[in-house]
Amino acid sequence: MKDKNSDVIFDQISKYLEFVKNSNNYSSHTYQAYKRDLSQFLGRPVDKPIYEKVNDNSYVFGKLNTPLSNEDENLIFELAKKASLKWGDLAPASQNRKVATLKSFTKWLYENDIINKDISLLLHLRKVPQRIPNYLSADECIQIARHLKVRVDQSPSTHEELSAVREWTLFTLLYGGGLRISEACSAEWKNCDLSRSILRVKGKGGKERVVPLPFKLSRIDLRAQHLVYPQLPVRKAFDIVRNWGSEIGLSRPIHPHALRHSYATHLLTSGADLRSIQELLGHTSIAATQKYTHLSLADLQNTMEKHHPIEKK
Repeated sequence: MKDKNSDVIFDQISKYLEFVKNSNNYSSHTYQAYKRDLSQFLGRPVDKPIYEKVNDNSYVFGKLNTPLSNEDENLIFELAKKASLKWGDLAPASQNRKVATLKSFTKWLYENDIINKDISLLLHLRKVPQRIPNYLSADECIQIARHLKVRVDQSPSTHEELSAVREWTLFTLLYGGGLRISEACSAEWKNCDLSRSILRVKGKGGKERVVPLPFKLSRIDLRAQHLVYPQLPVRKAFDIVRNWGSEIGLSRPIHPHALRHSYATHLLTSGADLRSIQELLGHTSIAATQKYTHLSLADLQNTMEKHHPIEKK
């Protein structure tokens, strides 16, 4: 699709992406996801410069608050409906994420007086069954920790020690601090205070939080300060964590977010309250934390037997 109308919409998408890129409320990952989604929505790449003149038409790009015509406004809605149909074969959660991009874009157009109707209200998300987060048992996490500690203590060379310490540090951040994989891979030593076992983290939307690290886990990291510790690519981190599962003989594959889930789950089952866990995880809304209120069937059974009045008689 490439005509005058799509060029006008292209211009507004470019401005919106520039807004997202320079806003403290969005991460670089969100920006890249929005760019992909809006390229699919428009049916053409949207990564060109904002003020590029796509054809020889005489209209001028660059005026943010220039209202779109009714024709352009209707075209945006029609494109949104077509994109939603095209994404219909995706998993509900994936489809909702893409539709949420369109809702955010059209809401921005409306709030900046570029369109007269709030099209975002006409775009609906699918109901997604809440999945119980995949997590490891406390024993499995301890098993990984012991395995990694042995590797650090028995490293025969500086090179192998660096690799072992890096993996131990990654485990400390994911399970000991509950960090997202992107946060763990971009963590810097200058933001870590080992004397107090705390780490300053820049999370989603550029928001900072202070994360306490378990004392026993953070002690071993002292030697890493004397080693080169480059930022770890996220894809490499996924491979490392997956290998931990096979190295200790787990029957199912694991991924970095499973350790974050395990962190939250184990804190909750040990008595931590939801608000505290929300702060530790860096969730903006308590609703995002409530998915961790799941307990294993055995936990529920034990709780019922311990506290139900009938069981006490």
